[in-house]
Amino acid sequence: MTQQHTSVPSAPKALHICAWIAVGSVIVQAVLACFMLSGVRGLGDVHMAFGIVTVLATIIAAILAVMWKRRGGPSAVVGHAAGMAVILLVQFALGELSDGGAIKWIHVVLGVIIMVGLFVLPKSISKASSK
Repeated sequence: MTQQHTSVPSAPKALHICAWIAVGSVIVQAVLACFMLSGVRGLGDVHMAFGIVTVLATIIAAILAVMWKRRGGPSAVVGHAAGMAVILLVQFALGELSDGGAIKWIHVVLGVIIMVGLFVLPKSISKASSK
């Protein structure tokens, strides 16, 4: 019995774009966070603005991943993109609640985890799209 190979439709261009916007904005946030942690003041609003960009890009990426899945795309990308969107919403809330104590450090550690997850997202999309 032969096994049929079903090709996966290409990922939407907008999904790639949103993933890269999220990567770019999280890099800017990380740089700003380093300055803030080293004592530079007045960067909180800019850091938050890039946080909003990151959250929005990731939510849109999750929606686009679901739409791609409905056309035959992989569910793994949906899980990755949706998981990142949820984690980013938690991260945003932690940033808003941060009082400089323990919440601040949870926010910092989660930020590092988010960076890793977002760095991998475009590769995950490309790899799944080429199957």
